[in-house]
Amino acid sequence: MQTQFNIYLIVLAITFFFGLVRFSKLTSPFKLLLLLVSYVFISELIIRFVLPKVTENALPAYHFTVIVLIFLYTSIFLKLFTTEIKLKRITLILAILLGTIALLNSLFYQGILKFPSFSVAAQGILCISLSLMLFKKMIETPSKTPLAKQSLFWFNLGTLSFYSFTFISFIFYNEYKLEEMTYWLFYLNVIGNWVLYAFYLLSFYLNQKEIHER
Repeated sequence: MQTQFNIYLIVLAITFFFGLVRFSKLTSPFKLLLLLVSYVFISELIIRFVLPKVTENALPAYHFTVIVLIFLYTSIFLKLFTTEIKLKRITLILAILLGTIALLNSLFYQGILKFPSFSVAAQGILCISLSLMLFKKMIETPSKTPLAKQSLFWFNLGTLSFYSFTFISFIFYNEYKLEEMTYWLFYLNVIGNWVLYAFYLLSFYLNQKEIHER
């Protein structure tokens, strides 16, 4: 498991530093995406290497992270839906509703000393919904640029794929709570993160390239 997690940290670090180098060339939504990647990278380092030396239970940090990620993903999609007032309203409604559910779960149901699997599922619903809305928008307003060369496509595909898997996985985990499920769930989640941040890395590359070409 440690090997897989180290690979994940390497992919995450490469994505972070590449985005940082290209920051000035990124569009506003992708600058926010870099902020999200930066937060995840720094929080992973703190949770894995700093908190174990300070406390025996680092799980409260995951509760906080879910809320932060809900806020950051909402901010990114609001930027992407700048001209679509209806989509922006739906985004805000979903974010407030699911963010409240995640917060209430942390405060009253699972508690900050347990892993926030229900909160993660709520975040998954938000990201899946917003990704589907964005894909619908892309279909309705097609670009002349091939899909494989669109930064938006890779960002959205990575987000939709990863959070669809995450949502389904944690629904099963919440339902059955099998000890052996925890092992393969962690294993598959790490691999899913490889793919997610590899897609985000590609989206950073294509986004800055698109700007350069213009």
